[in-house]
Amino acid sequence: MKLLLLLLALALSSCSSLQSPASIDQETAQEALVEVLRLASAGLDADDFASLELIDLLDQESAHLIELREIPLFERRLQAWGDEVIAAFWHSASRFPPHLEPLFKNLAFPDAKAMVSDNTKVATLYFSDQYHNQIVAIAQMLLGEDLVEASAQWDRIVGRYRIIRNSRLLLEEQDLGAITENLFDHLVDLFVHQYLTALAEEELLLRTTPVIKGSGSFLEVFQ
Repeated sequence: MKLLLLLLALALSSCSSLQSPASIDQETAQEALVEVLRLASAGLDADDFASLELIDLLDQESAHLIELREIPLFERRLQAWGDEVIAAFWHSASRFPPHLEPLFKNLAFPDAKAMVSDNTKVATLYFSDQYHNQIVAIAQMLLGEDLVEASAQWDRIVGRYRIIRNSRLLLEEQDLGAITENLFDHLVDLFVHQYLTALAEEELLLRTTPVIKGSGSFLEVFQ
């Protein structure tokens, strides 16, 4: 998927006359930075979320569930929930680009020419800084739809855990400890962090991939 998008980028017509980073004007640099973000958002794939482990999906208060062995089939239920969350993350990420488009259109880089020459992830970092609240709001909307099944699974896990915990307390056995009953906010924060990290890596890949001179790709401005 990433390779295909890189090839597509090479085939795109230039957004202006082809120039070196030192000679391009502010408008051309602005267009190139927005376009690299747009292409980066379309280049993310499931692998960008597959690296997340079950422990990553749990907040600090619930992390001890990983070690719980007292409840039959609990580990299997927890893993099924984790798999559902990862699938929801990827589905939300695949639906993200159209929702970012209004933000891209309003994005104005303060010194676009310098940012083009700075061969790093600076466009994503600036974009994230300017529109973090809006990005979080989009994530909340999409994950609110895509995490429905995972949320139902988590509710069942919490219910089963509560029964076992209360039973142990009645028997005056060691308390298993509290867990977070609603992980939605934690999962939104985790998703946004993972998404922006992947977006930054994709930007860096696009900016540093060699482009043949005269190819017509806007990526030539980053060479």
